[in-house]
Amino acid sequence: PILGNYPQLSLAGDGGSDGDLAMVRQTLTAGGRLTGDVMIREGGKWQKSTQDMRVARLAWMPADAGLIFSSYRAGRAFLYRLPEADQPVEIWSGEYGDLIGEFSVSPDGNSLVAARKRPGQGWNLEQFYFHTQEWQQLTSDPATESAPWYSPQGDLLFEADYDGRYNIYRWTESGPVALTTSESGAFAPQMLGDRLVYQEYTAGGYVFRSVHTDDLPESEPVVLKSAAADWDVEALDTEMSAASEYRPWSTLRPYYWLPYLEFDDTSSWVGITTGGSDALQRHGYALSLQYDLEDSLLAGTLTYRYQRWLAMLDVDYDKVQVVEGDDDFTHLRDDTLLLQRNYLLRAFEDSLGVHGGLVHQETSITHIESGVELVGADSFARDSIGLAATLSLTGYLLQSPGPGYGSYSHVVYENFDLLPADASGDHLQAGFQYTFDLPGRNGLTLALLGGMASDDAPGFRLGGLPPEEDYSLFGRDQLSLRGYSSGVQRGQYFERERLSLLSEIASYQDNWDIWPLGADSLQLAFYLERGRAWSDSGAAADNKALTGAAAEIRLNLILGYRLRAPLVLGVASPLGNDQGSDEVYGGLQFTF
Repeated sequence: PILGNYPQLSLAGDGGSDGDLAMVRQTLTAGGRLTGDVMIREGGKWQKSTQDMRVARLAWMPADAGLIFSSYRAGRAFLYRLPEADQPVEIWSGEYGDLIGEFSVSPDGNSLVAARKRPGQGWNLEQFYFHTQEWQQLTSDPATESAPWYSPQGDLLFEADYDGRYNIYRWTESGPVALTTSESGAFAPQMLGDRLVYQEYTAGGYVFRSVHTDDLPESEPVVLKSAAADWDVEALDTEMSAASEYRPWSTLRPYYWLPYLEFDDTSSWVGITTGGSDALQRHGYALSLQYDLEDSLLAGTLTYRYQRWLAMLDVDYDKVQVVEGDDDFTHLRDDTLLLQRNYLLRAFEDSLGVHGGLVHQETSITHIESGVELVGADSFARDSIGLAATLSLTGYLLQSPGPGYGSYSHVVYENFDLLPADASGDHLQAGFQYTFDLPGRNGLTLALLGGMASDDAPGFRLGGLPPEEDYSLFGRDQLSLRGYSSGVQRGQYFERERLSLLSEIASYQDNWDIWPLGADSLQLAFYLERGRAWSDSGAAADNKALTGAAAEIRLNLILGYRLRAPLVLGVASPLGNDQGSDEVYGGLQFTF
């Protein structure tokens, strides 16, 4: 899935350029690798100019001479030149620990100035000459210089903290000359015509400032303090340790603990949820344990992910009342064991994927209410092997946790005959959804979902609140429908349509002091759903379509500094249908 466009754009300069745009686009692959490639907008379309690289920064060459970009590989920095309609050419490579930050190409095209950090040193300005492929150090002082930028007239601007605060400076032969005197920090300088434009850090966040060149302060050049002796790597007598194999166990401990509460007319569940992942996000797990105070039942879910493998064990209970008027209920226990391998095959930057799954499910009766006699077996097991194909043409905005935009489609086939169990037959399900990015921070999503089971296969159950099927591909026989109880309709076929509107009404992006509790945004969501489950014969053949609606307010919390956990409060209605009932619900919803 494409994460979104990296917020770095480079616009072609003067001197006959055609105004093309270039950017770095980051892509997270199915194997967990994050790549960044150069995209150039030509003729109204984005064209990919590199393949599976880790591009960091880019800048145009003058006079339509192509692009210069920096990239990293195996911990080393590289500089490449990308001539128009050609392959990138390596022009420099650094040693391990040699870092290249932001850079700018001189108007004459003979050199660039970059923020460079050599091993054992801080960030300094250095000039790289293309014809000799050699570096010349411009600064070597304790301060941090960064964000160099050449004006069309050849003035070199940059940011530095010579007096303990970051301000904008112009480079001269006599030394840096201050152009701003901000008390809180000035960054990212550029000249637009006769105005200096930069960002200033304020109590309310970053703001853009624009100052006419005639209003810039006049100051004496800064006398730089040399720190070359302090940064002599040999003088430091540093001994590099040998590289060791990555071990995830030290960072795999749980990093959040959350209470679990759920109360309704039949149950009172309390419990705890926890989870964690290693530093490289190769391993991840989530554990949820719940205890029912009413009937002393223990349930829970354990999920473990290793790169493209997923395993899940789930134990859940349903309480049904066969004889009305009694306080006793019959208990149905559902056990699910899932093993899933994602992206067996992949194509088109992992937009198209084929996945495999193995599911064991067993439903058993653990308690029978008084006055009810069991006829037949007290358990029913079903094992399936499935394949699924997904096509994700979606994008997501980095600045907002909204629904994104674009389409998503999937097809799932499961067979119950290949493994010995009580069930046989086949399941086939398909779904399509499209999300429209509306003006502002709003998104409208239309989702269609349907499925069919052969006559001898287990049927489908419709009803209940999400996320019954939202986060799974295999073993999916329970479909949600707001405003109706779980299993309100059953059958060999099902269909469901959902129209949802998500609107962000406030953005906080703040943390509560230093406590591990923060809030990202406040959202309002509306849902309109229609669904039906039916069979070719029997009572289920007469099932009519059910319609439900719901409204939710979602406070997107950030727990433990990095876990996104929406706090959801909602109301649902069956829209006048006597098969459902109005309900109020709430809780924390976070994905694994």
